[in-house]
Amino acid sequence: MVGSGHGGHWSFSRRSATPVDVAPVNPIDRILSSRSVLRGKARAAVLWSILAALLLPLFLFVLDLLVGLIIDGGRFDKSVTPAAAIRFEKLTGLPLPSTVAADNPAEADSDVTTVLLHFDEHGILPSVWQTRDLWWGGAVAFLFRRVPWLQANVLGLIWLLSVGSFLVVLRNYCLRQMRMCIHRNSIDAVSATRRNLHRQVLRLGPEDLDGSGNEEAIKLFTDDVEAIRNGLYESVSRLVRFPLELIVLSVVLLSLSWRLALQWMIPFALALYLLNGVLRSALRRQRSAEDKCRTEEQVLLSTFKSARLTRGLGIEKGEQGRFQKHLD
Repeated sequence: MVGSGHGGHWSFSRRSATPVDVAPVNPIDRILSSRSVLRGKARAAVLWSILAALLLPLFLFVLDLLVGLIIDGGRFDKSVTPAAAIRFEKLTGLPLPSTVAADNPAEADSDVTTVLLHFDEHGILPSVWQTRDLWWGGAVAFLFRRVPWLQANVLGLIWLLSVGSFLVVLRNYCLRQMRMCIHRNSIDAVSATRRNLHRQVLRLGPEDLDGSGNEEAIKLFTDDVEAIRNGLYESVSRLVRFPLELIVLSVVLLSLSWRLALQWMIPFALALYLLNGVLRSALRRQRSAEDKCRTEEQVLLSTFKSARLTRGLGIEKGEQGRFQKHLD
């Protein structure tokens, strides 16, 4: 950005690139290098993003228990083998029928081949049994044994809703802190640009007799630099948030059913690719339409500047027709 003065007028222009110039591939790297992402406020944003990403599977865990409670209604009615009944007792801590009350299945009644387990209004008990072979099943069983509220439908519903709401509030707080850190980091990143612009204005301002240079400087200071800051904010937000969340969600999906997750991963990636192309195309059309409207607006405004000349030449009707044509 260079200021030049010609006959009392100065303006800002970009310096042409030379073979010795080494420009980063990513335009954002001109302002904020990749190393700066893990420094200062950007590092704090990464930490808040990690915490928010870790809260996401916890919320999904609570949501799964809540949906299971609503669907099953705390009703458990199954016929199991004596060995499975002993395992059921260890998982839930609930008493078993006297026929399989022994600690060793071999000591149970030899005539018993199946045991009917029937429980009503027992909260997340069906989820405890359904997740017994999954890696997080131990956590579900531990919560059922240690939290008495989860052994009843109404109290369990209240407990799950309260914990879920707390996790949502806590995650939103972490995301808010992350956005604030990125916002401050983007402001710090463009501060050098604004300082350089202010230095140029102070150095070349006395040569600007008609004030046009100041108007251009103000536009650069407000519009262009703010556009850079917004772009930097969006780029860093995507960089520090979405990759972590995608990793966490992928782990959750693979934990539920890795075969089903792998089957849907390629179609899902293809759908995201197509959706991204559609969004980019729509954004290009929107920008093209905005540029066209801005060009038409400049053409209309040019008639205001030449109003004295138009009236002096007596071509008001022709100018009004041209104005109406562009207006339509």
